[in-house]
Order: sequence, then C-alpha cells, then structure tokens
Amino acid sequence: MSQNIENAIYAIIEMDGKQPKEKVLPKLLGTGFFVSQEEFVTAAHVLMPNYTYDIYLINSTGEILKNPSITYYKPSEDYTICRISRHSSEFLRASRTDITNGVKAYAVGFPLQETSINKPLLKMVSTKFELISARIQISYSRGNIVKVQNIIRTDKDTNMQVKSLHVLLNFPTPKGYSGGPIMLVENDEVVGLVSSSDLEAINGIQSYPGAGIRIKGK
Repeated sequence: MSQNIENAIYAIIEMDGKQPKEKVLPKLLGTGFFVSQEEFVTAAHVLMPNYTYDIYLINSTGEILKNPSITYYKPSEDYTICRISRHSSEFLRASRTDITNGVKAYAVGFPLQETSINKPLLKMVSTKFELISARIQISYSRGNIVKVQNIIRTDKDTNMQVKSLHVLLNFPTPKGYSGGPIMLVENDEVVGLVSSSDLEAINGIQSYPGAGIRIKGK
C-alpha cells in the first residue's frame, strides 16, 4: 500500500474539549477516506449530523482536520458524505468495472481494540481544548471478495424495506474499520465501503467475516 493511499485515509476521532485537561480523551469512532480533493466519505453509523463534540480527522502522517461539514447522510445504506478543506491532494478512485468473485482485495482502517492515539497534544483555544497534533497507525486486512449480493433489510428508523448492494468478504473487517475503503489488490481502486455493522442486522451474511457497501465509479 503506497504512501499516497495512506494519506487519503483518516481515522475519525471525537473529543470533548470542554472537560478539564486530564479528562480530555480523544475517542476513535471509525475510518473514512477522501474521494476528491475536499469530499470525504465514511459510514453513517460512524459520523452523524449534528455531532455533539468536536470531530477530528487524522491520517497516518499526522495531518489533522477538524469538524467536516456533512453534506449527505443516508443511514438506510450506511454512508455519510462530507466536505472539508485540506492541504493534501491525495484521494482514492472508485473502480468502474464489475467485480469478479474471488478477486483479491484488502480493507484499510483503524481497529478500535488495536489503535492507539499516540502523543496527543492539546491546546486551550478560547474556552476549550483542541487537538493540535497526534500520531496514529493505519492497519489493513486482506483476502478475497466472495461475491457481490443485493441485500434486502428493514430500516430501523423508517421500518421500510431497503435494498442495497453489498460486497461480501472472506477476511475480517474489525470494529474501527467501519467507513474505510475496500480496495482491489491489482490496482488499488475502491470497490466498497466497510459496513460491518450490517453483519449483525442482516440474515444470511453473518457467516462472512467482513462486508461493505458496494461503491462503483461513474
């Protein structure tokens, strides 16, 4: 995995800066990635509108972005689209081709149980602490795409049936990978967005170690 790819993938961190300094604890929520210079995508269960605390995006090089603006939120298909300005120009490209069953793939993210937010530096700005710098290590999991399948499930909020296209994997996507990319080994193009929370809600795919929402380029 190249440095350019890593630069486009960020951990999503929540922090309540109004607490006393010794109680300010950055909390890892999940993963997301840029699909253009300023457009960022993640899972809807990771980042929701009207978030209570400050949201920081941090990549493995230490670049920090704060409070992305949510422009589209679709919990029924578990994805959120944001916009935010940044200095880096790297972003991931979605594959335009159909997926062949058995093709080699990998997922990238920041697993909750294994990822540490190292050397967080806080600074008091106005009436609260802000995260100025930190280090975090990216992780990946690899294997094969078993198949792409339409899944029909009942949306918890509307109680309506929703159909969405899923990428089913033979390798794990641990908690914390949610919102991260599923990519083809052969060309590093994105074919899905990790949405492992669906494994607990959808009958028939619990036997797969990982899954994601299908993404296809135009």
